[in-house]
Amino acid sequence: MDQAIAQAPDWDRLDQSQRDQVVRRDVSTYIGDHRARLPVVMAARMGRLLKLYGVGQEIDYDDHLHGQERGLVLAGLASWYVVAGLAVAGAVILRRRRQAPIFPLLALPAIVLATVAVTFAQTRYRAPAEPVVVVLAAVAIDAALPRHRTAPGDEAAYARPTRSE
Repeated sequence: MDQAIAQAPDWDRLDQSQRDQVVRRDVSTYIGDHRARLPVVMAARMGRLLKLYGVGQEIDYDDHLHGQERGLVLAGLASWYVVAGLAVAGAVILRRRRQAPIFPLLALPAIVLATVAVTFAQTRYRAPAEPVVVVLAAVAIDAALPRHRTAPGDEAAYARPTRSE
């Protein structure tokens, strides 16, 4: 950006469309010079979204630029790790049970990751996939809960008692 401003001494008088043309040249040159790094950049974007890469920078960004309390940012990060870990376990459990395809559940997170890979990473872009993450985490929690198991076909064990009982 500084180079773009240096190339346009009248930067302050340029309108948005004119500034865009100046910056676009620099961006296009930069992209062309760094094409070989594209896979690394895409992986870093996905890593940021999943909070596996650049976590300290993201915490500072949320704290300083967005004004979020650092303690809340850290609590959100910890809860993400717990829920995401449970979601991975839930996906494995569903896959092993082979009762239904898990593709419909994994499609939305895959779309979100692909979108971030070709654009840029921000935690808010993860929002469409988070309900799926929670459902998969619930599967893992449900599988881990001890309970009285009934024989297949014993639906009476799940019947709600009536008022007279």
